[in-house]
Amino acid sequence: MDVSYSIVVVRCKMNTLKQRLEINMNNNQDFTKYIMPLLELISNRFKELHLRAKSAMETPNRALYSRLIFEKARLVIGLRSLLPKEVDGIDKGHWGNVLSNIEFFAKKATIAIKSGETSIMAKLLLDPGETNIENNWLERMVNELRSLN
Repeated sequence: MDVSYSIVVVRCKMNTLKQRLEINMNNNQDFTKYIMPLLELISNRFKELHLRAKSAMETPNRALYSRLIFEKARLVIGLRSLLPKEVDGIDKGHWGNVLSNIEFFAKKATIAIKSGETSIMAKLLLDPGETNIENNWLERMVNELRSLN
């Protein structure tokens, strides 16, 4: 069954600025115009949440840490519903791999939220043993997609 999406409005607060991106999900989307800016916004927000959570843990403010880590996991879960099945300007097979990976991480995030395991959520999108948030899977994917254009 094909689900028809109308307008999805994505709002991300980045630093003190609010950016608004409207995506008409009824048609194939132009990769450069719509999809890359969306992925970059989500990637930047993910890193921001991670760094704020890390800072909260060092304070220590456990309540703030947990809230930020849960928000980070929900961001990953929400990403899958924002992306169309097809986009213009990128190979269908490559885009299919992107969507499969996003689905995989969204499932991991869902499991982590259901279990309440903040340690799993804290390491979401990081390879085992990796601590550098700049080297997370989403950031690497965005960089790879950027290089295709």
